[in-house]
Amino acid sequence: MIFIITGDIQTGKTTTLFEHTKSLNNCGGFLCPTVNGKRHFYNLDTQVSLQFELGSTNENSIEVGRFIFDKNAFSLSSEWALNHYKTNHIHNIVIDEIGKLELRKDGFYDLTKKLVSLDWTNKNLILVIRYFLLNEIIQFFKIPDPIITDVKHLNKVFVP
Repeated sequence: MIFIITGDIQTGKTTTLFEHTKSLNNCGGFLCPTVNGKRHFYNLDTQVSLQFELGSTNENSIEVGRFIFDKNAFSLSSEWALNHYKTNHIHNIVIDEIGKLELRKDGFYDLTKKLVSLDWTNKNLILVIRYFLLNEIIQFFKIPDPIITDVKHLNKVFVP
């Protein structure tokens, strides 16, 4: 199944998902916590954290608003998610988050297209999308029949 966790900016989407997944051993993909003021990709399977927010631009950076991100970190975390789909013990794959970059066909655009096209009969894809982009992203990626939950009402129904 495909689940979407939504909410406004800074409403606890990442924190809530971290709390729901930290005691489970069947989660993959990544969360995007802020650590020491910088954004990181946190691999839910290996618990490895990778900083992707940069202080200045370079040949491998991408800008969105006031943020500068490392394209290589996006590639690595995309590999994590695709490998987790093939991993037997992982049943829930979290992608935190899909947003403006993906609508520009950057960031996790290719990953999102690929993941949405896969069979989710025996696994769960959990996408994090800000509320104001929700309908646009669902239509843009043609996400089939997602189960949408506001972070304020999130429960553990999606993590068997």
